[in-house]
Amino acid sequence: MLEQLRPHQFPEKLIPRFVTHLLNGTKVPLYGDGENVRDWLHVDDHCRGIALVAERGRPGEIYHIGGGTELSNRELTARLLDLLGVDWSMVEPVTDRKGHDRRYSLDISKISAELGYAPRVPFEEGLAQTVQWYVENRTLWEPLTARPELPVSDGASGAETARSRPLPAGRRPPRPWPAASA
Repeated sequence: MLEQLRPHQFPEKLIPRFVTHLLNGTKVPLYGDGENVRDWLHVDDHCRGIALVAERGRPGEIYHIGGGTELSNRELTARLLDLLGVDWSMVEPVTDRKGHDRRYSLDISKISAELGYAPRVPFEEGLAQTVQWYVENRTLWEPLTARPELPVSDGASGAETARSRPLPAGRRPPRPWPAASA
């Protein structure tokens, strides 16, 4: 499993959630010891990897398309705080959920050796682009984060909540497909 790095991402994912919270002056949660590791991949590299597999991959083979940038949540948080000029007082340690995976990472050696895949967008560049997008496009993400937070299934609240309520009908984007007939 990997984490995608990109502008325009829905603000429920780690990077956009942290950035939008910090831009609004809201503390961000750091679960457990913050040492859970994730592999970060820029969306452009992900698309290039998919195209490469489609064009040159062997039928039936499995290729892992990863970013090759493994960071702990604590390391990522430090980088986000630095980019936004915010200190660690805006980070709230919270209890980690039971069974939370310690490592989300992919081995890209096969796709690299067989198909010549290598990520091209440096993590720091992609992270800076992503943060800048959220700084410059508040009008696009603020309506999504303005909704009340709902508790997750285990009854957690506050920093441990999910934003899962749908937008009111008048604020939903138009459907790209026709509505089902009755």
